[in-house]
Amino acid sequence: MCAVPDGADEGRKQGICPGFHLFPLSWAARPATERVPHAIMPETRAGTSILRHLTQYSDLLRHNSNVRWLWFSHVLSLFGDWFNFIASTQLVAQLAPSPLALSILVGIRTAAPVFGAPLVPYIVRRLRRRTLLIGADVIRFFSVLALLLIRRPEDLWILYAMIGLQGFLAGMFMPVRMAILPKIVANEHELGTANTLSSLSWTAMIALGMSLGGVVTAKAGINVSFVVDALTFLGSAGLITLMHYGRNAGPDQPRATGVPATDELVTYPDLFRFLRANVDFLFVGTMKTFVTVFSFVPTQVLQVMLSYRYAHIGPSAIVVGIIFGIGGLTSFFAPLVTRVFTGNDHMKLRHAVTMSFLLTGLGMWIQAPIPPFPVLLFGVALRNVGAVLIWTFSSQILLSRVPSAMRDHVLSAEFLLLNLAGVLGVVLPALTSGNPDRGIPIAFYALGMCFAVGAGAWALWLMRGRYSLPEVERE
Repeated sequence: MCAVPDGADEGRKQGICPGFHLFPLSWAARPATERVPHAIMPETRAGTSILRHLTQYSDLLRHNSNVRWLWFSHVLSLFGDWFNFIASTQLVAQLAPSPLALSILVGIRTAAPVFGAPLVPYIVRRLRRRTLLIGADVIRFFSVLALLLIRRPEDLWILYAMIGLQGFLAGMFMPVRMAILPKIVANEHELGTANTLSSLSWTAMIALGMSLGGVVTAKAGINVSFVVDALTFLGSAGLITLMHYGRNAGPDQPRATGVPATDELVTYPDLFRFLRANVDFLFVGTMKTFVTVFSFVPTQVLQVMLSYRYAHIGPSAIVVGIIFGIGGLTSFFAPLVTRVFTGNDHMKLRHAVTMSFLLTGLGMWIQAPIPPFPVLLFGVALRNVGAVLIWTFSSQILLSRVPSAMRDHVLSAEFLLLNLAGVLGVVLPALTSGNPDRGIPIAFYALGMCFAVGAGAWALWLMRGRYSLPEVERE
């Protein structure tokens, strides 16, 4: 709920915040058809004990079956994704060993969702979100199996084409999955908990999926990893079929002829006007893009290249698995611990984002001189902790503050932008291919500086105070 000035009672009745275009209704003011019929969890406030704080996640999964099945499907799908990443990079390294070929693979993986994300608001008007998720998983199951046909360098086009198809479907899958979360929780506290669970599953699967993916790829072979990935998509589709959530007035509910859904009235020009009127949402919505361009994408390539500098540790697949595994394991605990102190307080979340920018930059600088392996892992851990906190808290701010009528458009535009701009993330690693020994340190120093600048810019924005907060935090 937003702070409404005197004389703006009509705006309050309509759930619109004066000065903020299409500001959301409070959770309590939602229509009954949007509320979720399950036991509501008591809110765990900032500063509560870690043990009590941790129980809220198990409570949510136990009492809300829709969140449970959606989360399990997400975990299973991510588990296979990292098997796919390890196997595909090793396949390229075997058939076309060059930084350029690896950058092309990561570039396709990053760019392909750009073509799927813009279609989301239009597809969900005609297709149930759950049906879209199931269909995307089934198609990706067959696309991964097609990778088993690759035998020679001349067959690499199959890899690029199927990775592109998987990315295209992911461009629709991820925004839709995120947009479902507010529909299947009862209040903002549960939304914050579900969003943190989503981020935790991503980091946990980096640790588990990358580690096991590296071992399986090195010991059992690339094709075995592809089969594991394919089966996870099939399992994810099966889990999503178990979801049954209340349909609100929108594309998930049959309507009388001639009565449009709320989000059918919204177009991309409306989205641009909304973001122009709410610049804070624009800044928060571009944070994932920043993290993707200057952290996730370039470090995927750089850390694979770094793995060959630590041949005394083991084969490249093992070293990559250790690097990503340690990063994922340490960043898994970051949102858990940080939310003990921030809770759902939006100001604390925003200040935590500032610190996260600094942590990410520091992690980059520690990796820059290609230090001893334990020191490298420490830098990887710091970088992942900072990046995952930026990702988690920016998602929570958007999911809790963006109005439901705009949510599909905002989330799909966010996913579109981060993948479109993410293509730029492969440029810097590609430039290091001429002289990796000199280029890799320069790349890490430059990326760290980008995050230092980002921390300063976000701190200045907070000092200006031109951002939206719930009414209770303004008083």
